[in-house]
Amino acid sequence: MLKNLFACLLFFLTLHASAEVAAQSPLTAGNRLFFTQEAHNIQPGLFSFSISGSGFTKSDDYLNPVSSKTEGLSLFSSDLTLDYGLSKHFTLSVGSTILQSTFPNEGSGTDTDYLNEMRLSGKFGSIGIFNDHLNLGLLTTIHLPIQSELNAPFVPFRSGSLDLQTQLLVSYYFDNVLPEESTSLHVNIGPKFFLSSDADFSRLDNQTALVKESQLALLYAFGLKQPIGSFDVFVELSGQMFLGNSLPDFVYSKEDLSYVGGGIKWQTFDWLQISILGHMLVSGGDSDEETVFDPAIGVYKLSNSDINYTPYYLTAGLQFEFGKSYDLYDEGSFESEPSVLNDDEKTRYVKIEQIIGVNSQELVDIYFKGRKIDKKLQGSIYFDIVIAKDGSTKDARILVSTFHETNIARMVENEMLKTIKSWKYPKGDKELQIEILKMNFSSTSSRFITN
Repeated sequence: MLKNLFACLLFFLTLHASAEVAAQSPLTAGNRLFFTQEAHNIQPGLFSFSISGSGFTKSDDYLNPVSSKTEGLSLFSSDLTLDYGLSKHFTLSVGSTILQSTFPNEGSGTDTDYLNEMRLSGKFGSIGIFNDHLNLGLLTTIHLPIQSELNAPFVPFRSGSLDLQTQLLVSYYFDNVLPEESTSLHVNIGPKFFLSSDADFSRLDNQTALVKESQLALLYAFGLKQPIGSFDVFVELSGQMFLGNSLPDFVYSKEDLSYVGGGIKWQTFDWLQISILGHMLVSGGDSDEETVFDPAIGVYKLSNSDINYTPYYLTAGLQFEFGKSYDLYDEGSFESEPSVLNDDEKTRYVKIEQIIGVNSQELVDIYFKGRKIDKKLQGSIYFDIVIAKDGSTKDARILVSTFHETNIARMVENEMLKTIKSWKYPKGDKELQIEILKMNFSSTSSRFITN
């Protein structure tokens, strides 16, 4: 896996003719369409790592201000993001635009920048209401510039200093048991603050052109995701609109913008997802009639077709997932009793295994809370679970526990049992019983016992 990861990273870093083109960079590695964020969080203890590249080209459209020739306009950007599930409700993300080309203030063609911007995000999510069909979340991101060339053409506005955004996330999952495999609808909306007060947006070192006030914009995104087997098909609309103060007329990126996009994500392995998608500009920047070009401060007309943002772009990406992952049963466990479960119940049983694997982290958390009080607490617990036709936990009990008979141990056992009784599963034609769910807990590891 590490060899494949290194090869993919090397591929993206060695691409040529690169520039920043996207309406915005992806803020998290997982649990998103592309720009549209899901309110559901990744499993605690998991890492999700993604790398993506976006490109656009248009022949005979770049007006080179030095050579006075019309050339092809080819743009590319690449982003890298890492998520870590700190808890059921909180995910931390770190991202960067790892390479892009910029149009130099003085000169022709493009220059390549590396590590142009860092992004730090905290996502508070998986807050379920209406029987967990509706999930709520809040995503806050800090944008930190590393190479902050201001007033860059063909890209959305940046202040050149710290920018801050907060978005309310709302997701509706038609399957409230396995949201990752469910048809789902998503809405994101919130403000973005650009701390651009008294920033110099002149593109020449010996001139000054100030943006006197900070700016405020409203970010929005709407998306629909439809899983089909090992594929996720999605469509989304995303963009931003400025509120309040108007930007000066010498700023390239002062127009509101919105893109509509769609794509496919393919879950090739448990740890690898490949995505291909495209976006088209539906409003803003397709015919720049507002910018007042001023060569005295380095603001030139650079597009023969007057575009201010790219009218389309294509994106490819890879997402890797690694970290804690539980595997309860052997893959061939059903083959020994084909008369007991039909095909539908076997499918249901596989989903039940997934749910127990994900939810078992809650039992691990309960154990470590008890261990903070009783440092000697460790042992194995065997559970018996009966799942009703409607997917609820009809009954659950502890068959065996090797925890010491202490008040803390009994408290931990009771809390685990209460948690297991709250779990929900897929509906089926009959009750299912997991006679022995065996788990071992110690200070160094928490695992399922599979023999």
